[in-house]
Amino acid sequence: MIAVIADDFPGAAEIGGIAVRLGWKVVINTKVAPEPGTDVLIIATNTRSKKPEEARSIIRQTTSELVLLQPQLIYKKIDPVLRGNVGEELLEQIAISGKKRALLVPSNPSLKRIIQDGVYYFEGAPLHRSRFSTNSRGGVRSSNVVDLIGNGQSEDTDVISRGDSFTHKSLIIGNAVNEEDLEHWAGRLDDDTVLAGGSSFFHALLRY
Repeated sequence: MIAVIADDFPGAAEIGGIAVRLGWKVVINTKVAPEPGTDVLIIATNTRSKKPEEARSIIRQTTSELVLLQPQLIYKKIDPVLRGNVGEELLEQIAISGKKRALLVPSNPSLKRIIQDGVYYFEGAPLHRSRFSTNSRGGVRSSNVVDLIGNGQSEDTDVISRGDSFTHKSLIIGNAVNEEDLEHWAGRLDDDTVLAGGSSFFHALLRY
């Protein structure tokens, strides 16, 4: 079984739809309550809008309960433009699951949302100068992915490209500009790494 922690219900539904189309049996819930024969168990935590302390507490409990089920992996579905408590939640999940790091790949090349050299591009423009920022409440102040994942996480974060080794940092963000990049990062799955990102990376992971 694959488990998914999604930071909101629309994200959980999006992930679930991908798995269903690939022929997997999916259960979406707001608490850890597995059903027999489930291929993908998705827990919608609604932590994106929570304060960091509350979000960490919810992720701590959810991860602890999922670990007891011994899934093949626990994927972390985050907001595709890195809103919410991304860094805080991932650090909590790493600690509870006993991993060394998280590999975060939020790119969605099919929608022209890519990360290149550590910069988030939205439809060809740096995120903070894009249509997304213009239409967002308060706008976006930076396109640097290290800045976007949350306050206080910059010292824990590195950005790497295909061919690079994992560094000693806890949060690793993968540059990804096309589907081949997503497939490459899916192939970096190992027992020491939490995989996290958007729906496109999850799709690549299921195919892998």
